[in-house]
Amino acid sequence: MSIKQPYSTSLRSVGAYQVSGRPWVAGNLDVTSSQKIQFPFVTRWISIANTSGTAVKLSFSSGGAAADAYFEIPANSISDRLEVKCSEIWLIGGATGKTSVMAGLTNIPRDQMYTLTGDGIS
Repeated sequence: MSIKQPYSTSLRSVGAYQVSGRPWVAGNLDVTSSQKIQFPFVTRWISIANTSGTAVKLSFSSGGAAADAYFEIPANSISDRLEVKCSEIWLIGGATGKTSVMAGLTNIPRDQMYTLTGDGIS
């Protein structure tokens, strides 16, 4: 390792994604209107639990659900573990207090994550 370039984590640090993610959970969310969830660090994976009687839409931009760029979590179900590198998501649908998010976080600061845009995002 170079003395001039000390090692630090970044979006391209393979090791940050090989180790288990640091747990992060938010529960009892009101996603009846569009709700932005910001993670303190870049995620390694996310999973959404929807215990309401209606589907919840997950998108990676504020306009994603309106632009049909979303993933739907059916009523009364839990998404698979989604291996996704992001610093924020948007959720909409479901019922008040019936949605929870769990994520595995890397140690990469959220400000290093680029803005997700383009086809399938916004």
